[in-house]
Amino acid sequence: MNKGKAILNDRQLKVLYCIVKEYTKKGKPVSSNHILNHTSLDYSSATIRNDMRKLEYMGYIYQPHTSAGRIPTDSGIRFFIESIKNINKDLNDTNTNIAIKQTKRIGDIETLLRKMSNLLAKLTNSLVIISKPAFNKLLINSINIVNISDDYLNVTILTDLGVSKNISLFSNIERSRIQEYQSIINQIAVGKTTDELIQAINNFHLEKDKWYDSRLNDLIEFLNNILEINIDEKFYTNGTEYLLKNEYLSNSDILKVINYLDNPNKLTDLFDIEYSDEEGKIFIGNEIDNEDLRNLAIFIAPYKKNENNIGNIAILDSKVVDYERVFGYLLYTANRISETFSNR
Repeated sequence: MNKGKAILNDRQLKVLYCIVKEYTKKGKPVSSNHILNHTSLDYSSATIRNDMRKLEYMGYIYQPHTSAGRIPTDSGIRFFIESIKNINKDLNDTNTNIAIKQTKRIGDIETLLRKMSNLLAKLTNSLVIISKPAFNKLLINSINIVNISDDYLNVTILTDLGVSKNISLFSNIERSRIQEYQSIINQIAVGKTTDELIQAINNFHLEKDKWYDSRLNDLIEFLNNILEINIDEKFYTNGTEYLLKNEYLSNSDILKVINYLDNPNKLTDLFDIEYSDEEGKIFIGNEIDNEDLRNLAIFIAPYKKNENNIGNIAILDSKVVDYERVFGYLLYTANRISETFSNR
């Protein structure tokens, strides 16, 4: 626990940075001698030990047992992350660039995201979860209505990204009027998101002259029936095998994560994040609002269509991880997906 608000001097900041950097390489306690032998810090061993005692008092590091080196706390790792100023967004790994460019050529959105989750898992050796684009934020290209029986219709909503939503709906609309309904509904819906449609329906009394039609009530009811049906959010998951091989996670930790992945509601909560102007976030240990994931680090970034966040990418790993590298790959992938969607 942080004992006070004393400000660290430049030397102490460097010592803390080196402790976290060295610990995240191998997951072992870091001693003052290790810092002197493996970093460019040019201080005496006594000076570094004094700095480590202050860092421990302030809650940035702790000593697991007598005579051992120090391990960073979640607060110490958070400091390290905030200290990373130059995330490499233009990775020079030729193989990575080629793989991402090949993936971007895929026309089908679901296949593209599935391939990208697999690629990112291999690049980071971590568990990767990508959410399907939020359907309510995509522009409607067309709504097609087909009669499938006397009482049921199939309604297909096609969006600008090619993502579609198929709904079987009970309706007593006369067969002879299906094309008429389809034509009017497309006039209303095309070019809008479902969120905008719902808002327009809720406020239609303000636009009564514009929308008025003898069939208005029937149309409004029909549209409401379509829009109130939610499809289950889908997630593309890859890299569970890397968690199983992770020496810094216990069997209990891994089992908790696997159980977590089996619960779509929990996954939805994981992605329920407000970004403001941030490109992405990292949550460490106790910063994660779920006890099952407290021994992990979670990296999350949105992908966009133009300026709108339409989905998220998450990477789950142990707290002993190359934060700069993993976060760099995450942002790079999110930016490439955003470019692909914005250019469609």
